[in-house]
Amino acid sequence: MSYDGIDPTKKPRLPKLFCNPTAAKNLREMNRIIAADISDQTDFKDLHAMIYAGAFAVLKLNGQRPTDVTSRNGTKRQPAWERRLSKNIDNIRSDIAILTQYQKPTYSQRVKKKGDTIMRRYTSEENPTIVEVLDLLKQRLLALSQRVKRYKKSSQRRKQNILFHRNQRAFYKSVGKESDRTLQGKTSFPNTEDIRHFWSESIISHMNRGKKRKLKIDTWKQTVRKHQRDAGEAYISSRNVPKAALSQPEEERVCKCPQTPRGCNADLLVGRHVSLFQKFRKLHYDGQSQYLSQIISLQEPKRRRVEENISRRHCTVKYSINGTQVCRGTVCIYSQLRLEDYSGLLVNLKRNMNNLQDQRGKHLNSPKKLKNMDVGLISDHIRSFPLQENYYSRNTSAKQCLPADLNISKMFRLFKEKYPDANNISFRVYHDIFKSKFNLRFGLPRSDTCSYCDKLFMELCSTDDANEKKK
Repeated sequence: MSYDGIDPTKKPRLPKLFCNPTAAKNLREMNRIIAADISDQTDFKDLHAMIYAGAFAVLKLNGQRPTDVTSRNGTKRQPAWERRLSKNIDNIRSDIAILTQYQKPTYSQRVKKKGDTIMRRYTSEENPTIVEVLDLLKQRLLALSQRVKRYKKSSQRRKQNILFHRNQRAFYKSVGKESDRTLQGKTSFPNTEDIRHFWSESIISHMNRGKKRKLKIDTWKQTVRKHQRDAGEAYISSRNVPKAALSQPEEERVCKCPQTPRGCNADLLVGRHVSLFQKFRKLHYDGQSQYLSQIISLQEPKRRRVEENISRRHCTVKYSINGTQVCRGTVCIYSQLRLEDYSGLLVNLKRNMNNLQDQRGKHLNSPKKLKNMDVGLISDHIRSFPLQENYYSRNTSAKQCLPADLNISKMFRLFKEKYPDANNISFRVYHDIFKSKFNLRFGLPRSDTCSYCDKLFMELCSTDDANEKKK
C-alpha cells in the first residue's frame, strides 16, 4: 500500500464517485472483500487503511484519481472566482500590450493582425480610436483589480467568521500572528516617545502629500542642534559658536553637605553618577523636565521664622533619586545642569502646572496669523467650483476631481478678482489650505468610463431648474 503508515490528514482527498453500473458492481465487490477481511483483532487504524485502499482502488477502476488540496508548489488552490478574474486581467493586459505596439508607426504583421481583431471587438457606432480603446481597457483593468481586492477582503472576513464560530482560540491565535507588536506572547504598549514620533510622522506625511520635495524636519540644522544639545554632545550654536560636549560626572562624592539621616545621602549614589547621567541625557527636553519633576517634591515648611503672609518661602524643595534623598548640588552634578536651569521648572511646579512641555516659540501674539474668517473665505471659494467624484472606485478613494482646465494659480487669480481687499492672503496660504483641507485633483477620474454618465453630469451642472435636476 502506497499510503500505509501516513497520517490520514495528509493523504490525498478522494473525490465523489461517479455513478454508473460498472462503478456500482466494483463497489459491491470491494465491500464484500473488506467485510471478509475484518476480524476481532482488527484495530481502528487498520480498518481505516483498508477502507481508504478499497475506495482508492474503486476510483482508479472507474477512471478517477484523488485530488490534492494543495498544488505542486505547496500553495493553496485558488477559488473559481479568483481564477476567473485573474484570467480576465491577464487577457486585458495582453490586449493593452498589443495595442501599445499597434499604435506605433512600425509594427509586425502578427501585431497588426491581433490589433485589428481587438479593434473590431470594441468597435461601436462611435468608432473609437486606439487611444480611446486603450483608455477603456486600462479603466476596466483598474475596476477588475479593485474587485479582486474586495473579494479577497470579503473572503477573508467570511473565513474568520467561520473560524470564530468553530474555534475561538484558533481565531485569536491567527489574528495575533498578524500583529507585529507581540513579543514572546506579551504585547508591548507604546511609550510616550513612540506616540510622539507616530503622530509627528503622520502630520509630516500629510504635509508632504503631493509634493516632490518632501519636508524632512529631522535633518534641519535647528532640530539636529537641539538633539545634540539635549544629549550633551558638541554642537554649533545658531550664532555659529562651537559648544563643547558635557563631561561625564565623577564617581566620587562631590557635594560637601553633611551626611545626616534627614540630609543629603549622596554616598549611596557613588559609582552610579555616569549611569544616571547617560539615562538623563538620552531623554529629549520635555522628557528631562518630566524626569526632574518626578525627583522634586514640594513640601510645606515645618518651621517658619516669620509670618506666613509676609514670608517669601512658600514651600520646601526636596530632591530624591530612587528613594534616596540628596541635595540640589548632587542632582546638578549627575545631570550637568546649572542652578538657573531649575528656576523655570520650579516656578511651574509651584504654580501646579501639569503641562511641563517646552513652550518656547509657542505664543499667540503673531501679528500675521491667518484668521479663521479668512480660512473660511478660501474654503468657500474652493467649494464653489464644480466637483466630480469617482463612480466606479468611490469605495476605495474619496478624492474628487476638478475640471482639467483649472489649476491652483488660476483659482487664486479668480479669488483675488472676487476679493480684492484680501491683501493678507498670499498664494502660499491659498496653496497650503488647498492641500491640507481638501482631497482634490485636476482632471477626469481615472476609473470612470461611461460617457453617458458624463453627459448627464454636465447637463445637471448647467441647469438651474429643480425639476430638470430631479429628472
